[in-house]
Amino acid sequence: MVLSAFRGRLPEAVFTTEFRVPASDGSNNNRENARRALALLREAGWTVKERRLVNEKGEPFSFEILLNSATFERVALPYIQALQRLGIEARVRTVDPAQYRCGWTPSTTT
Repeated sequence: MVLSAFRGRLPEAVFTTEFRVPASDGSNNNRENARRALALLREAGWTVKERRLVNEKGEPFSFEILLNSATFERVALPYIQALQRLGIEARVRTVDPAQYRCGWTPSTTT
């Protein structure tokens, strides 16, 4: 299991409870899931200031989604819009497949 190396640092439920992705109604406006996400972010120390999610130092929650094909932009862009409603600054960058390299490889051992 990929997370086995983190046993003892993660809640035991991670190893004993099946993960289920939160259900959505497909409307791209699932307020209940957004409220739950924001509650978890606040629990982790993030706060919303001036419609931006920031940490205790005032640094914004931001990241980039790197794609190797414009085909996946149609999936990423609605996700980014949902993140923006939470105050998260997310960007999409599409690069040439020759520039794209995924550094994570799943372990073959369990």
